[in-house]
Amino acid sequence: MTVPREGTVSLFDLATFSETELSELGTDVSMVAYSPDGILLVSGGANGRIRVWSCTERRLLKELDDHKAQIILLRFQADGKRLFSLDATGEAIWWDALMWQPDRTFVARLLSGGMGHRVDVSPDGRLLAFGARGALQWLSAETGELLATSTGTHMVAATRVVFSNDGLRVASTYNYGTVALWDASSFGLETAFRGHLLGACGAAFSPDGRRLVSSGTGLDAVKLWDSLSHRELITLPGESILREVAFSPDSSWLAACNREGTLHLWHAPSWEEIDAEERRLKGEPSP
Repeated sequence: MTVPREGTVSLFDLATFSETELSELGTDVSMVAYSPDGILLVSGGANGRIRVWSCTERRLLKELDDHKAQIILLRFQADGKRLFSLDATGEAIWWDALMWQPDRTFVARLLSGGMGHRVDVSPDGRLLAFGARGALQWLSAETGELLATSTGTHMVAATRVVFSNDGLRVASTYNYGTVALWDASSFGLETAFRGHLLGACGAAFSPDGRRLVSSGTGLDAVKLWDSLSHRELITLPGESILREVAFSPDSSWLAACNREGTLHLWHAPSWEEIDAEERRLKGEPSP
């Protein structure tokens, strides 16, 4: 697991809880992404530079400087063959993840500076979802062409937009505390529910897509949901605004991070553990 902290990246070993700073990635990092096989770690900086790190060889493999503005999105395609990068001016580049040469470049003109985490690319590399004011905009991730505009939430921009691993759904969060789920095939709003009292910041689907975690601040800093029934499973308190939240690849951990880079870790209960606790609360016998 990696956490950008004041521009630097630290690698946390979840088995030993030890921390190693990756100084080779620089001091201006704003975004990181792992390859699907976990072999590569890619970082994007405030100056637009992208660095490729080998997790197995423990060394820097490549520096890419085609972007001239801050990187706001890095995401590997699900097959690991390409990397998508987007900067604050809306310039998008698909990189060949073997040769590290630009495979396709375009400008998504609807995206402007300060977009932060309000945009994500689907794992199959087809779609961009962007949380515009009062709507979710769907663009081609190959050309930047606007495909559809969906409405149905507050007249504010999303604080976070994220695809599920299968690319079929999108979750978006809002400062009003709302968490919305969208159908990525029909571009329609599936549901929107009140998630957090003081605003929702981050969101992430579990690897199997069955659970959704959202983050905010205060007594409901982290919430775990059944993504199909929209049933709340767990609420965890926190002392600061948790802007980032994620599942570990094996779904056994929940991680959240604040602006200062402080990492919070929790055991993510399995469905068996959730069912057992619900039976206990109802006074039902174990099967």
